[in-house]
Amino acid sequence: MGNATKNCSGSGGAHGGHGGWGLSLHHKACMRDVPKPYSWGNEASYEGSAGGAALPYLSKYGGNGGGIIWMTSSNTVTLNDTLVTVKGGEGEPYFHSKLGSGGGAGGSIHVVTRNIAGNADIDLSGGDGSGFGGGGGSGGRLVANLLSNFNSTNHLEQSIHWNGTINLSGGIGGHLHGKNRTKDLQQVPTSPATPDPSSDLMSGGDGEDGTSHQSKCFGGFSGPFCKPCPIGTYKLNFGYGLCVPCTNKPKYSFYDDIAQSTTQCSFQCIDGFEQVDVNPLCLTTVDL
Repeated sequence: MGNATKNCSGSGGAHGGHGGWGLSLHHKACMRDVPKPYSWGNEASYEGSAGGAALPYLSKYGGNGGGIIWMTSSNTVTLNDTLVTVKGGEGEPYFHSKLGSGGGAGGSIHVVTRNIAGNADIDLSGGDGSGFGGGGGSGGRLVANLLSNFNSTNHLEQSIHWNGTINLSGGIGGHLHGKNRTKDLQQVPTSPATPDPSSDLMSGGDGEDGTSHQSKCFGGFSGPFCKPCPIGTYKLNFGYGLCVPCTNKPKYSFYDDIAQSTTQCSFQCIDGFEQVDVNPLCLTTVDL
């Protein structure tokens, strides 16, 4: 769980990333090593850690960690018009002493299926730290195992009908003076290690984003649910790579197809030009 140290605000819970540190108005030394992420192999099998409490006021708890969801189907998992959530809870401030509690870390979601479809919002985000310097909880862990079918005509069916969202973001650290804040109000260190106690930080640390792991995707597909690469991007081979921008189209043309698995992405000439079957370089009539 998050760190809870006497006369300090509680840190955020860890799971898919580090939890955010807790601060105090009077104890800059509260900035210490933050809770570390954890996982087990290629599974999503743990709850998120709870946020640290504002000690010694144990009636003010850190946010709860998120739970665990497993979804398994030999055919298609369909999630329409719903929220699937293992979000961490928010910390609770102790106003009398001006100490905060940490947000809980996001939990785990593990999906095993041949195909996935729907428009659900999948939320594994960390909870926000409370006002008075509570640290934000980290995001959780998502694992997706799409059962492979090497019949190339079935690749699109695995995820072409999935239009949902995935949120693995870490929670926001609470402002030392109890104000609401967003992440862009604080310069977050590039490392989760202890910040410099002499720095003029005004809030608890933000929790790190969570992590995802997926099966290898076919060429032209990428991401946790092996979505087709968008128009204008491609991915080579069967593996874990990301979709990258295409660079092969001529000046007077546009890319026109998804799921490209070669550097020679499909394109068409713009209106008013002879099309690519007779004008493969999309040349003007003067240049033809």
